Amino acid sequence: MTAVGRWSLWFRGWLCCVTLQTSVSSDGNIYHQLKYDFNEEQPAGAIVGNVRTDARLGLDVLDADILSTVRFTQRQRNRFFVVDETSGDISSTRRIDRELLCPYVVVCEQVLEVTVTPLTLFQLVRVVINVVDVNDHDPVFPTDWLTLDVFETTNVGSTFSLPEAEDADSQPLSVSGYRLLDASSTFELETSGRGDGSHEVRLRLTRAVDREARDYYALMLFAVDGGQPQRSASMHIDVFIRDANDNSPTFESAVYTAHVYEDVPIGTSVLSVSAYDPDEGDNAVVMYRCAVDDLSTSTDTFAINETTGEIFVNRSIDFETRRIHELTVVAEDRGPSPLPTFARVIIYVQDVNDNAPLIVVNTLTQDGRHAAVLENAPPGTFVSHVAVSDADAGRNAEVACTVNSPLFSLDAIFDAEFKLVTKVVLDREQQTQHQVTGR
Repeated sequence: MTAVGRWSLWFRGWLCCVTLQTSVSSDGNIYHQLKYDFNEEQPAGAIVGNVRTDARLGLDVLDADILSTVRFTQRQRNRFFVVDETSGDISSTRRIDRELLCPYVVVCEQVLEVTVTPLTLFQLVRVVINVVDVNDHDPVFPTDWLTLDVFETTNVGSTFSLPEAEDADSQPLSVSGYRLLDASSTFELETSGRGDGSHEVRLRLTRAVDREARDYYALMLFAVDGGQPQRSASMHIDVFIRDANDNSPTFESAVYTAHVYEDVPIGTSVLSVSAYDPDEGDNAVVMYRCAVDDLSTSTDTFAINETTGEIFVNRSIDFETRRIHELTVVAEDRGPSPLPTFARVIIYVQDVNDNAPLIVVNTLTQDGRHAAVLENAPPGTFVSHVAVSDADAGRNAEVACTVNSPLFSLDAIFDAEFKLVTKVVLDREQQTQHQVTGR
């Protein structure tokens, strides 16, 4: 949200009073930024860093009596990290699972805004904590046991789709490769990488099969990740040699993508998948079903029409809760020995402007409602710190903030951080308090 005029639809703005007193804080180099890397899965209480020492605030030259009054205050509470008010230590409040906090996101950051007080020592420190992925998840196949029907008339070189393994870790710690164990050397594995880091996995027939000679093969498929040491998963594959229905459906695309707004009603159509089977009769009638969702999406968030392949919203979705959903769709014909084919569906949830901006004013005074400034302070003197946030994303999260006052102005510090400063020299004898409204 960028247009100032639209803000008035959601809130009335913030209000603070400025009381003229006999002390003032210098508006010098008071803004700092710290960046840390923090590995996930550490126990609660793990130390990230220290604001007092890492930000080089110049506090080491202060007398002990003054130093004892210094406080480090978080502007807003964070569920995962806390700053000790006295020591400035930054520590975790709980064990963090990066895959739940930031699924399918390359960079996972938490931002803390810390103010250093009292007013005479005021400084603002932005702490950016990058939560780093560790290899704490095994690859997982959607099933431990797969049954595959292969007809004795199948040509050598024919391939069969296999479900790929999922790994909740991010790249490069997710699934990196596959290996097939086949004592008969009748089948071999073919894999190809996709642009999103996933794999297409297929089983290839390397020699002719004869049901009368042998009607069953036992295979084992392994998936390994990119960690050191590697984690792995396995899936048993039972291959039965059959006599009929010698064509499996073929999807128009191996990967389907779609976008849907978070506020659409249940039942809204998202996209349709389509597979073709060249056989005749029931052997050519394709049926669809969802085999598996990704590891952290509920299986009933989306549903599929078994005859048309239409995928629709089956439960309320929320962009702020989850932005990407993945499904594995299976197509099989209605013949006596259907051959399944798999396609991957990725659904991106799009944000709508359903959150109003939040304005937080830090007056740096004890009562929190009144700011103070010296009556003879020069124009540009710091009065209050103002922060604006919006839970939406993209342009819907862009904010603007202004004040309508001939005596004060609002200057930008960061994207949504501002400072209220004087525009003129104030005279306490003419007026002791001023009311400033921001939008």
